[in-house]
Amino acid sequence: VTDGTIDDYVHDSLRGVERLTQQLICQGEVESESSTATEEILLLDEVDMFFGPNFRGETLNKVALLKSSACPQIRNIFQTVWKLRSRPASQIEEEVKKTSDYLTLRAQLQKFDFVVDNEVNKMCRDVTAFSQHIYSVKGDRIVYKAFDHTTSATRHGYLTAFAYLAEAKKGSFLDQEDALDYGLALLVGCGNYSYSKINPACILGLSGTLSALGRDEWKVMSEYNFEFFCTLPSVFSKPDFVWWEQGDEQAMFSTPNREEHFKAIVEQTNKMTEQDRAVIVVFETSILRDEFEKSDASMKVKCPCRQFLHEEDTLETKDHKIGQAATKGQATFISAMFGRGTDFVCKDPAVQKAGGVHVIQAFFSLEKSEEVQIQGRTARYGDKGSYSMILCHDDLEEQFGCFNEVSDEERSKFNSIQTPRQAYDFFDTKRQQKQHLNHLDMEKKVVVAEERHETSMRYKEALFRGDGRYCKDVYDM
Repeated sequence: VTDGTIDDYVHDSLRGVERLTQQLICQGEVESESSTATEEILLLDEVDMFFGPNFRGETLNKVALLKSSACPQIRNIFQTVWKLRSRPASQIEEEVKKTSDYLTLRAQLQKFDFVVDNEVNKMCRDVTAFSQHIYSVKGDRIVYKAFDHTTSATRHGYLTAFAYLAEAKKGSFLDQEDALDYGLALLVGCGNYSYSKINPACILGLSGTLSALGRDEWKVMSEYNFEFFCTLPSVFSKPDFVWWEQGDEQAMFSTPNREEHFKAIVEQTNKMTEQDRAVIVVFETSILRDEFEKSDASMKVKCPCRQFLHEEDTLETKDHKIGQAATKGQATFISAMFGRGTDFVCKDPAVQKAGGVHVIQAFFSLEKSEEVQIQGRTARYGDKGSYSMILCHDDLEEQFGCFNEVSDEERSKFNSIQTPRQAYDFFDTKRQQKQHLNHLDMEKKVVVAEERHETSMRYKEALFRGDGRYCKDVYDM
């Protein structure tokens, strides 16, 4: 029994592809190997995430790393490109192709010299965009945000390699040689493997948002042979969860612009913390959370305990902030990434006495399941808690086009809204319509992803049977 992410599972199913691709590129041929498959049962937590836009229609793009420790010319080529980064990409490429390192590498990998040409071309294009690249350093690795954590496994083309060079110049690494050997590598493609083609013997799934799934999502689940469903009652008493019961004006309202949006969030946060409650404010993205953190409005949060939970925080720091979030007078500001699965346990009797944790959702979710998950950050384990939405007209216009370029019928419907509850129903209908359009677009992506998957699987099978000629033909394609 193993546990991990969906990417871990797919990587594991492709074990050997990277190593055999390295052998093929460096030696021009590949030895056959046996590839054994065992029947597996896949248990997915929050199974609806697997059928959403982060996975469905997407591919895991497998690459083999051809490191400079194997071919010393690779590091020299990277350094040459980096030195010329102020020039246009075409000029950089022209200069690199004159160097002895480039010519030697092409001769060394003569059966796959076109791979060198393609990758050098990508390097030269990527280095010109490096100034806009966002990343962090953790130990001797460049890391990127991935859901509610950071990972060094992700590479953003050759931008990541240039991040290693930039940080090496700053002296950011303890073991600079190890960091550069890992970072400065040719990214040799091993295929694009579709998440929608994951095919274990059986898939079992858990979800806390089954009731929030739409018709299109149920249809997708049926394609994976999800035939039986059951709902388990909570082992805890029914939570004392308050939303519309607190009064429509408190439960949901919208503001005309971002400045007023932030101001309203601060006012409600202060009101709740003054009552000895804890507040968790959920922004749609980390960008908006960071914008709020830097704003003048955030400095007017009166509670003495104000914190911002960031994806790049260390595990220890995250655990500390999450543990503090449900305590008296605490205000915690997070992105929607932390709105799913993060366990904000309230152990403070003063907070419970005052009404529990109050969650403010600062946007209207495009997925009902996400909204349900965010609501679930309060009133946990049978505790008290409340929830509200504070929205911004600019966001609603971008999401649904409610205020400007709409039909007379839509404008009439919107203008007839008299209560926040009616507004919620209006936006919920718009959400369902947009979800259906997104589903149709996603299904088109599935077709493309599965075509790439089939080609990639033929490449994988050829690798394992030692058919280097066929593998080269796939690259030529």
